[in-house]
Amino acid sequence: MISEQMLEAQAREAIAEDIAVEAGILKRCPWREIAYQDDWDMGRLYRIAGRRFKQEDIPRPFYSQKDLNDALKSVVDDAPLDCPRCEKLRNED
Repeated sequence: MISEQMLEAQAREAIAEDIAVEAGILKRCPWREIAYQDDWDMGRLYRIAGRRFKQEDIPRPFYSQKDLNDALKSVVDDAPLDCPRCEKLRNED
């Protein structure tokens, strides 16, 4: 059974990924919906997210801006440099 903490962690990751995509730091593969790195300006991402957090434009489960920034860093750090499935198809050609 999935715990409430795991569900909250998944929600936080999804929200952080959406924010990173909206800020242009991550892109989503149009065919596979996988987020991958496109830009590395984390300062810009933190400023955009901080502004939205202060305007209460980010859904909670984030309890502080630091909490949000930690989630953003984790999502960007864990994202591949390219869509792995598309990269594999390109390498097969």
